[in-house]
Amino acid sequence: MSWGADFTGLNILSQLAADLHSKTQRLVEQVGLEVADEARRQILEGSPSGRIYSRDGSTWQASAPGEAPASPTGELVESISVDESGLSGLEVDVVAGGPAAFLELGTVNMAARPFLIPAVQVVEERIPDIAGGIFEPN
Repeated sequence: MSWGADFTGLNILSQLAADLHSKTQRLVEQVGLEVADEARRQILEGSPSGRIYSRDGSTWQASAPGEAPASPTGELVESISVDESGLSGLEVDVVAGGPAAFLELGTVNMAARPFLIPAVQVVEERIPDIAGGIFEPN
């Protein structure tokens, strides 16, 4: 008498798990890219209503507390990047250089000019649509 077992179901589960991981990784990457784009958009398309400054013949208007920061030189916008180097592949860091943390959170002497948290909030509402495009049946 012989006895056996069919493990083809486990192979299918393994393939499904790999596909799910790959699609989830794409979703996380896409959300990170969209957060970075939204942060840039908020800075570039914002209408600063703060103080007006003049220096060396140049004049610009700063952002007011609570507004996305003004970026007269473009440095802040250029510093926004997405780091996809997480070990699991399921994490993405959206980072900005220079004074970004001070602008985002404020300091003892300056009220916050947030742009990353509001960008996350905007993109968060779009996640179901983003996921729908990625997890759509083939």
